[in-house]
Amino acid sequence: MTIRDLVTIALRLFSVYWVYQGVIYVAGTLIAIVSGHYWQLWSGFLEIALAVAVWGLAPRLSAAATGGMGDGTILGQIHRADLFVATVMGVGLFTALSEFANLFNWVHFFASSSEDTITVEQAYGENYYYELSYSGLKTIAGVLVAVYSRPVANKILQLDAKRLAGSSGGKNDH
Repeated sequence: MTIRDLVTIALRLFSVYWVYQGVIYVAGTLIAIVSGHYWQLWSGFLEIALAVAVWGLAPRLSAAATGGMGDGTILGQIHRADLFVATVMGVGLFTALSEFANLFNWVHFFASSSEDTITVEQAYGENYYYELSYSGLKTIAGVLVAVYSRPVANKILQLDAKRLAGSSGGKNDH
C-alpha cells in the first residue's frame, strides 16, 4: 500500500461521510417541505454532489497531493480492507458521539420542562422539531454505521473493485 493509496482512501472516505451527512441533512429537513421551505434541502444535495465529485477525482487529487512520494509501499501487514473498516467505524462513532450531546440536551429539556415553564416554541422558535430530529437521526445513523462498519466497508471495496476492473486498459489508478 502506498501513500497515494492512503490519500485516495481518505478522500473517498470523506466522500462517504459527506454523502452520509448530506442524506441525514436532507432527511432532517423534510419537515421544512411541509412548511414550504424547499431551499433548505439544497445544502444537503450540494454536499452529496461535492462528495460524488471528490470520490471520482480522488485518484487525481491523491496523485497531486503526494507528488513523487506516493510510489513506495509503506504498509506490509495492514490490508486495505482493514483500513476501510477502521475508518468507516471511526466515521460512525465520530458522528454518533458528536451529536449525542445535542440529543441528550434536547431529551433533558423535554424531560425537565413543566407546565409552568416557557414553551419550547417560546424558547427555540418553530425549528425545534428539526433540531431534535436532526440530532436523533445523526446519532442513530452513526451508531448503525459503526455497528455495520465491516459490511459497509466491504461494499465500498466491491464498488471500487468494479470501477477499477472497468477502467480503461485495466490501469490501477487507485
